[in-house]
Amino acid sequence: MDKAIIKKIIDTINPPVQIGGLEASDSYIRYVSIKGKKADFVSAKLEPGIIEDGKIKDKEKLFGVLASFHDQMVGKEKRIWTIASISDSNVYTEMFMLPKSTGEGLKEAAQLNLQMISPIDFNLAHADWHQVGEREVAGVLQSEILGAFVPKQFIEEFEQIADRAGFEIAAIEFPMLALTRAIVELSDQFDKKKNYLVFRLGSDGISFGLVKNGELYFLHFVGWATVYGTERRATLQSLKKMIVDEIHKVLSFYETHWEGTLTDLFLVTPTFEKEIKEAITENFPNLRVEIPNLPQFKELSIGWFSVLGSAFRGIIPRDADTMVSLATAKTRDKYELHQMTNFVRLWRNVVVTVLGGVFLLLIGLDIFLGSSGKTLAQKLADTSRNPAIEQLDELQKEANIFNQKIDSLARAQQERLRWSGFFEDMQKMAGSDIVVKRILIESIDAPVTIFGESAAQPAIGEFKKALEANPKLSEVRFQLSSVSQAEGGKFSFSMSFKIVNL
Repeated sequence: MDKAIIKKIIDTINPPVQIGGLEASDSYIRYVSIKGKKADFVSAKLEPGIIEDGKIKDKEKLFGVLASFHDQMVGKEKRIWTIASISDSNVYTEMFMLPKSTGEGLKEAAQLNLQMISPIDFNLAHADWHQVGEREVAGVLQSEILGAFVPKQFIEEFEQIADRAGFEIAAIEFPMLALTRAIVELSDQFDKKKNYLVFRLGSDGISFGLVKNGELYFLHFVGWATVYGTERRATLQSLKKMIVDEIHKVLSFYETHWEGTLTDLFLVTPTFEKEIKEAITENFPNLRVEIPNLPQFKELSIGWFSVLGSAFRGIIPRDADTMVSLATAKTRDKYELHQMTNFVRLWRNVVVTVLGGVFLLLIGLDIFLGSSGKTLAQKLADTSRNPAIEQLDELQKEANIFNQKIDSLARAQQERLRWSGFFEDMQKMAGSDIVVKRILIESIDAPVTIFGESAAQPAIGEFKKALEANPKLSEVRFQLSSVSQAEGGKFSFSMSFKIVNL
C-alpha cells in the first residue's frame, strides 16, 4: 500500500496536534495558528525589563505573562503546542560544506563539524543543522549545511517557563529563519532563482539574512546597543548610518563567499519604513528594495510576518520537518510521545466500545437462542411420538454410522500411505550416521521435532542440510545448544521443521 495512503489513514485515526507559532521578543508575545486559508492572531505586550536585548531578565514576570496569555486562549487545563521563536540576538549561525552523502554518514559528519566550528563553548550550547543546498567545488559535489548555536542555559530556562505556563514546544527557531519561510512560501514577489538580502528591524535589534535557493544561508544580527550605546537612545540619523554600514559588511561577506552580486533586498520594518528605504536606495543604487506582501494575509501588519513563518512550520508534518531546532532533546521527543499516548488512548477506547457492543450482542443472542431452543424442543417432543418417525430416525442413524466407518477406512489408508513415505524419506536423509530416536508430531501444520543421535558432530550438520534441501520441508531450525554428549561417546541433538506436503 502507498505510504501516503497509510499516513492518511493513520492521521484520520489519530489526527496530528494543531501547532502554532509563538514568538517572544523584548516588547511582546505573539501567537499565530494557521487553520486552512485563515489564521488566528493573539498578542500581549511585555513591560520593559522582562526581556532585554533578547535575554530573559525576569523569569517570574515572563511566566506570569505567558500563563495569562495561555489561559486567555484555551483555559488552564489544555496545553498549546507551538513552534517557539527566540530572539536572533541569542543565535549564532555558521555555514559549512561536506562531501555529499546521506543518512547516518551525513549526520555524524555534520555533528562533528558543529563541534569544531561552534562560536561558543560547545558543552554550553544547543546546536542543530540542516542541509540548505548543494554546490560543486573542484569537481566534487558538496552539501551546503547551515549550523545554528544558542546558549544552553537560555534555552533550558525558556523551555521551563513555557512548560509551566501551559505551552508544549515542538521546535525552537529564530525570527530570521521564520521570516524567510514566510516570504518564500507565502509571498508572490519571491523568485527562487534569485538571491535576496532580507532586512528585519525588531525590538531587540536589526537582523540581516541571506536567502539563496529559497533557504537561509546566513544570519547577521546587530543589537540596539550598537546604535544607542549606553544611553539606550538613538536618533534616526544614527540608525540610518548603522544600517548603511552593516549592509556594506554583509555585501562584502557575500562577494567573498558566493559568485555574482546581490541585487534584491526585502525590507521588513514596522517603523521608519520610508526613511530606511530611502537611505538604502541612496547608498546602494544597485539594490532593488521591496516591501514583502502576503496575498493570503493582505491586512496583516509586517511585524507579524516572522511568527507567521513559525506557524507555517507548525502545519508541516513532524516527520517531514528536518529544519534547525534549538530545543533540547527531551523537548523534541515530547511530540512523538504525545502522539503515541493519544494513539494508545484512542485504541483503548475503541476496544472497550467494541467489546461492550459484542457483550450486548451475546446477551441478545443468548436470549434469542434460549427462546428458540424451547420452541424446537416442544416440536421435537411432538414428532417423537410418531412410530414412523422413530423408525426413520433409527435407519438414518445406522446409515450414518456405516458411512462414517467407510470414510474412516478410506482416510486411514490414505494417511498410512502418506506418512509411510514421510518416514521412508526421513530414514534416507538420516543415512547410516544418524539414528532417529524419536519424532514428535502434534499436527500436520505444527512444527515437527526430531530427536536423534550421531557418532560424529559433522553428521548432524549434514543431516540439517539434507532436511533443508528437501522441498517437502521448510523452516528447518537447529541450535548448537541442543547438542549434548550421550552415552558411548555419541552426540544427542534435536531440530525442528515444518511439513510443506507429504
